[in-house]
Amino acid sequence: MKKKPLNPDPGPAILSLQASAGSGKTYALARRYIECILAEDITAEHDPVRSALAITFTNKAALEMKERILDLLKRMALGLDVEGMPALPVDKKRAAGRASDAVDHIIRNYNFFHVQTIDSFINALLMRCALEVGLSSSFALEDRFADYIEYSLDSLLDAMAEDDGVSGVIDDFLEQYLFVENKEGWFPRRDMVSLLASLFLVNNTYGGSFIKEKKGARDIIAKKRRTLDLGRRLLGSLPEGTKQMFVTALEKFVNENEDTFDIGSLSTFFHHADFPLKKGFDLPPSTGKLWARIRANIRTVAEWEAFSRFNCYLDMYESVYRLF
Repeated sequence: MKKKPLNPDPGPAILSLQASAGSGKTYALARRYIECILAEDITAEHDPVRSALAITFTNKAALEMKERILDLLKRMALGLDVEGMPALPVDKKRAAGRASDAVDHIIRNYNFFHVQTIDSFINALLMRCALEVGLSSSFALEDRFADYIEYSLDSLLDAMAEDDGVSGVIDDFLEQYLFVENKEGWFPRRDMVSLLASLFLVNNTYGGSFIKEKKGARDIIAKKRRTLDLGRRLLGSLPEGTKQMFVTALEKFVNENEDTFDIGSLSTFFHHADFPLKKGFDLPPSTGKLWARIRANIRTVAEWEAFSRFNCYLDMYESVYRLF
């Protein structure tokens, strides 16, 4: 009698989604995860949660997927309508019971809720079979991405001579570095690598996109020049009774700074709304208005610097990341 051939093991069911940001990947994967763990009842002998694995790129995405899965399960357990209800082989009432059991089970066995990043999954595999692959049982992972960031930055700098776009990105960085932040030293390559590596780490930890401030280095420098011009006008029309210490500070401010100044090195006199006038003297309205404009400009410069500090770094990061 001829034997019937055995069906090969189909292996685990795998769903892979590749789509642009905001297109609903997380929601689709969360629904598929629920379909997997609710296909059968959770019992002492059978634990589908331990057998289900969801992998993402970033910690932020993993956390978002966990939240989405638990939210959908709780809504199903409460009998609430769920948009695009996961396809389950049972009726709504039975599905609600399974969803309730799943929520309770995940909370009690959270360490078996396998929604994680590729990095953490590979690390877990290596930890469990370190000896089999020739590693020490106490091995440590080493971050080497900074080396590749540095190499990519060098490639970008090499392209400056032939690419005006790249040259503009580097020029903007140097303008920020030298004239807005008033840094010293040439060439600031070490700071570049450090900043780019920190941005890379943040981006890969939290995901998402960086947002740039509309005001840039050129806007800040122009505002600083106008502030210095106002300071020179004030120095030429100081009223009688102005405190001598402020006169000295104002002279230093306008004489030592030609086009720009360091916001952090300003005299504390600029912190106060009241003009530094001795007691018994009256402040001319024109001086009061000029003083108010100077302080408003300084406040605006401080805000623009704070919000736009990383604009040029983000432009450079995007260029380096493409090479990376």
